[in-house]
Amino acid sequence: MKKELTRAIMAMSCLAILLTSMVPAYSQAHSERQPGPDPMEIYLQVGIDADQEAKIRSLVNKFEDDASKRSQEVFRLSKQIFELSMQPDPDGSAVMDAQAEINKIQNQSANEKLILLLKIRHVLKPDQKNKLVQIIRTRQQARAKTTN
Repeated sequence: MKKELTRAIMAMSCLAILLTSMVPAYSQAHSERQPGPDPMEIYLQVGIDADQEAKIRSLVNKFEDDASKRSQEVFRLSKQIFELSMQPDPDGSAVMDAQAEINKIQNQSANEKLILLLKIRHVLKPDQKNKLVQIIRTRQQARAKTTN
């Protein structure tokens, strides 16, 4: 039990350092959304029509809304862990419970991303699916060449 508490305190200390740098970044990221590459670009390359595009955008928008809520919850829990770590004798059980919830949310997020990708594939026609796979392979090969 003492070993677990020592690990929890060490983890909280590391988290405290991490969170002090995360808070400004989180605030900035949520106050000024920077435009990035259009996630639809790859699907437009495979030749989706307007109906398919609308369906995919709807799926992506729902995913992003849900992901934003999960991200806010992870931030809230991280902040809770940070606040606990600032106590002289933190409640190890509360810290571990919050971390377990963060892990659960992160696992859910990973699963939801895979579900989204599978739903998008379902919207595509067979020839579009084949073209998508080819584009992904080409991009991976290009990345591999630049990293070696």
